[in-house]
Amino acid sequence: MKNRKILYALGVIIALLIVYAIVSVRDRAADLPSLNTWSESADEITITKGDKAIRLHRRDGRWLIGEAGFPADGKTMDAMEAKLRDLAITDITSKKPHYERFDLTPESALRVTAKRGGSVLRDIYIGRKSDKTTHTFIRLVERPEVFKVSGTLSYDFNKKLDELRDKVVFDIKRDDIDSIDILYKGRTTSLTRVKTQPPQEPAKAVDPKAKGKAPAPPKQPDKWIFAGRPEKNADVNAVNAVIDSFSPLRVKSYPDMEKAVLVAPLCSVKITALGKTHELSIYRGKDKETFLCTSSAMPYVFDLAKYSAERYFREAKDFEQ
Repeated sequence: MKNRKILYALGVIIALLIVYAIVSVRDRAADLPSLNTWSESADEITITKGDKAIRLHRRDGRWLIGEAGFPADGKTMDAMEAKLRDLAITDITSKKPHYERFDLTPESALRVTAKRGGSVLRDIYIGRKSDKTTHTFIRLVERPEVFKVSGTLSYDFNKKLDELRDKVVFDIKRDDIDSIDILYKGRTTSLTRVKTQPPQEPAKAVDPKAKGKAPAPPKQPDKWIFAGRPEKNADVNAVNAVIDSFSPLRVKSYPDMEKAVLVAPLCSVKITALGKTHELSIYRGKDKETFLCTSSAMPYVFDLAKYSAERYFREAKDFEQ
């Protein structure tokens, strides 16, 4: 009899705990705000930390940074907007403003605001990452609670201006390049592509039983010759090792300086592709690991890593077979 009473009491307790858990889950779910989404792209995203802000704005389909209008990296900006648009709150962590525990004070949090046509689409504070899960603590500007969202938002938004800039100088495919000129050590090496024509085979009688088209003959690689010396073939692999670097050529960083201060390049490269000429000039850097550069593609000085710049330090002998 006594054991029955104990089992009955335990059953009642378990039932009450289940009811409590269900009610708690419902209450917590009811406390989670429903976030709006949008179909048309945002045209402005501002990232603020303390007294510093980076404003990114869209113009003519491109994202630009600040008043200077530096081009921003398109993939980075698309990822940012997608994170904001698809933001999903998974839980409420605190109903009270204990912001210090979550790096959500105005001084320590990242404030990210997305707008379109001046109207606010999203306005949030981003705090630290959860210690136990891949979640981030956030709060909405219009509400006091601390919430959890999936992902590590600080990785996507806590970026310096240089990290947001478009790092691609050129993106020119190997097969589109018709010529290359390299001025190095006072001498110019000029190379021109000679396109190889596919072999002309005599017409063959068509077999009516054959299905489909006959396989095309394999494409022969184009030749490269030294300009003015059509009888002198260049090493195709050596040429490709240089021209492949333009697809794409990426910046290491953007130092704060003007083009006018740079004189006497160590090396200059000029390529012609699809009827257009593109130029790259390489100068001595501030240290042994980087070189300062300019190009015809942008008005900014940029850095290339040592290995990236030195692949252009070539003379005619380096292309000989």
